[in-house]
Amino acid sequence: MSSFIEISNLKFSFSNLTKTLLDISDLKINQGEKIFLHGPSGCGKSTLLEIISGVLNFNHGEVMIDQISMSKLTPSEKDQFRSKNIGYIFQNFNLLPYLNIFENITLPLHLNGKIKNTENIQQDVKSICEKLGIADLLYQNVGQLSVGQQQRVAVARALISQPKLILADEPTSALDFDHRDKFLKLLFEICSEKKITLIFVSHDHSLKSKFDRSIEFNEINQVTP
Repeated sequence: MSSFIEISNLKFSFSNLTKTLLDISDLKINQGEKIFLHGPSGCGKSTLLEIISGVLNFNHGEVMIDQISMSKLTPSEKDQFRSKNIGYIFQNFNLLPYLNIFENITLPLHLNGKIKNTENIQQDVKSICEKLGIADLLYQNVGQLSVGQQQRVAVARALISQPKLILADEPTSALDFDHRDKFLKLLFEICSEKKITLIFVSHDHSLKSKFDRSIEFNEINQVTP
């Protein structure tokens, strides 16, 4: 059986004139696997997530996601693939302050054209938010929320399109120990229930035992620091 994500002979630099930032010969991730990707700040972890999601183009090699070759997709096809299949949880959450919570969560549906049945969408949002404990906050403004509540809104937004893959870039860096563990438990439960593949980036090594597999970034990236 083929892996859900297969990366082979990947090379990336921001310009042909600059030093190679990524050189990854082989990386395979199975569907539903929860991966902890760790390494020091600035080593290229976030760049790899942007390549996997199709935001950045790579110079050489192959990135396959669910048997789709990212290098063969046009920019618009990449946008469509990303909006339908990938949920992103950013370090700073990237919530829009001029939208309420419901509007922030459903924004990806407007971008990928999945807004068709308003009643079903409202039910989906309510179901996700009840699990996250924010169902009573849907029509509040972002500025009224705590950091932990904003994080849960970011998770709901990542889940609303029913993605096959979630990319989480340092999502617990602003949380204390207790809230961090509660957040991870909730995220794992949802990913297991929906069979969602999770790539979780962090430089906090204390988290790695909680995941199916831990990958040290500098061990897969052959670029000399």
